[in-house]
Amino acid sequence: MLKYINHKSSLLLTLLTAFLFLYPFRQDGEALFPYFDKVVHIIIFSSLGFFWLISASKKHASILTQFFVSLSLLTYGVCIEITQDLMPFDRAFDVWDIVADSGGILISILIYRLMN
Repeated sequence: MLKYINHKSSLLLTLLTAFLFLYPFRQDGEALFPYFDKVVHIIIFSSLGFFWLISASKKHASILTQFFVSLSLLTYGVCIEITQDLMPFDRAFDVWDIVADSGGILISILIYRLMN
């Protein structure tokens, strides 16, 4: 399955992430459990991190590559939060979303290192 992870699939996942976090979904009820949205952020950003780390190098991503992927994804997460705050929908900047994004990025690095 890892052989199907490449720059195209990573870019597609990145665009899908932007859609999911910026689309004005209606919230008619309560979340499945408290902090559900933070869990979603962790899952999405750990997936993004893993895809980009695999795409960055088919053999082994260096520490520098891991750092730049992490920094890029963290910047991406902050930009999404700022964009949410600027949009006229019921979305707002949330620093805890950025913390959850960071946790997801760290998880992706740990999984990547365990696999290599």
